[in-house]
Amino acid sequence: MAEAKGILQQAENEDRKAVPLFYRYNSQADLTALRQLAASCRCFSPQTGIEESESPECLLLDITGCEHLFGGEDDLAKQLAQQLDQQGYVARLAIANTVGAAWALAHYHASEDLKSIASLPVKALRLPTRVLQTLHELDIRRIEQLQALPRQTLASRFGDEVARRLDQAIGEIEELIIPVRLPEPIEAAYSFEEPVANRDALQMVVRQLLDKITRQLESSQQDVRSLLVHLSSGKAQGTSFTVGLVQPRASARHLFELIAMKFDRLTLTSPVTGVLLRATITTPLLKQQHNILGDQQTQQSQQLLAALLERMSSRLGERAVVRPKRYPDAQPEHAFRLEAVVGRGQKSEVRSQQEKKHAGLWPLTSDLFSSRPLRFEPTLIPIRVISVTSNGPPVRFYWRDQDHRIARYWGPERIEAGWWRERNALRDYYRVETESSQQFWVYRCLRTRCWFLQGAFE
Repeated sequence: MAEAKGILQQAENEDRKAVPLFYRYNSQADLTALRQLAASCRCFSPQTGIEESESPECLLLDITGCEHLFGGEDDLAKQLAQQLDQQGYVARLAIANTVGAAWALAHYHASEDLKSIASLPVKALRLPTRVLQTLHELDIRRIEQLQALPRQTLASRFGDEVARRLDQAIGEIEELIIPVRLPEPIEAAYSFEEPVANRDALQMVVRQLLDKITRQLESSQQDVRSLLVHLSSGKAQGTSFTVGLVQPRASARHLFELIAMKFDRLTLTSPVTGVLLRATITTPLLKQQHNILGDQQTQQSQQLLAALLERMSSRLGERAVVRPKRYPDAQPEHAFRLEAVVGRGQKSEVRSQQEKKHAGLWPLTSDLFSSRPLRFEPTLIPIRVISVTSNGPPVRFYWRDQDHRIARYWGPERIEAGWWRERNALRDYYRVETESSQQFWVYRCLRTRCWFLQGAFE
């Protein structure tokens, strides 16, 4: 048996050293990640599972009969540890004759030459907290002290859990590993007897495969958000593209329309030998009850808008149809990112390595953005400002050959950010209202003492 304990929050080594990162705990996401990690370890054992616990954090592998394929138990453990490390996990491994002994050694012993678990603490037996408290009150700290007690008295004193866990650890009771079963992929494929270059024939096959995909989605009560289309070309690598949706759905007609638009932009370098369709991202089927009070028009408008965005993305490319998204950065011109409307995992702007390190240090709150103008100028606009004192608020400013007299103002708001960039910002911002009731967002650069207009409030 082999047991590995991994840190489920994946981070780069240099990030761990430079900036402490904190993540909101999500038990379901952790469980999903652990199941996927167990599935990735099937190359070491056909019997790979996770521990039975309310909050599982360990992998269990039955390597009986597999060790010789890797040069022995030690070499298998080294290769497994290397694979986990490459995936960004910090793991502790132990090999023992039972699941319980492997779990105990991985958690409570650092040496590799220990042959018995007798000297380990009793909590290495995976006992409930209430049982451990009782054992500690009786000054029973190690497993060897527990083994010294008469076996017939264990159940009457501590319940069946203690005897069961002890017997599992020493091999008196067999403990099975329940293999992780990931859901089968929703896909359909077709292979041609002879290579095909006719696009009409390819599209006819795609229609047939889409019918199979939608039937699978319907039977599993799911909608599709992302669909992979792969065209194999014999010895060549083949061609792949993805069709993304704004609103998940399982309409074969709509999906075919999006795929056909992709086909129009596709250049086939060689005849196609096979077609594969796979639903790469699915969501549970969402059934909405129709509102008899007249909200159907809004729902239809949202569906039409989503369909339009999906068609535009398929026709022009996902990166050509983007939308702004708030981003936690104190410097206003960097406080948003452009992301693709479909294929949301791919953003049209790539952050620099330094920005990746320091992302999340600035809180993203509604109060922050409520004080920002909805309309930003594409570039910073230099303006001439008159103020009473050199560090005081603006009294009037000149822009577009107009004299704007300020009736009232709010501020200053000091913003100093971007110290990891080449030039950091050091500014005093003012929200000003002119005598004509227009509101602008202006700031003074504390380095150059120059004034700039950055946006206007509608």
